[in-house]
Amino acid sequence: MNTTLTIKLPKKLRDDAKKTAKKLGIPLTTATTALLRQFVLDQEIVLSAKRPKAALLESMKQLRDPVYLAKATRYDSAGELFSDVL
Repeated sequence: MNTTLTIKLPKKLRDDAKKTAKKLGIPLTTATTALLRQFVLDQEIVLSAKRPKAALLESMKQLRDPVYLAKATRYDSAGELFSDVL
């Protein structure tokens, strides 16, 4: 038997969560139920952020830049790389 859970949260968060669930092709209720089931099974809350830090974003941008890649040092082996780095 299902029941209703009422929670108070910022409207923007609710709207963003709905949009995200829609992008994933699932109802927000399904996402919420999955999160609560995992919470009950694990008896812990794991929080993570997948938004890359600025340095990582810059590195990713450089890796897509053909000019940057043309200047990059090439290594023939992992040993060669490590001897240069260490």
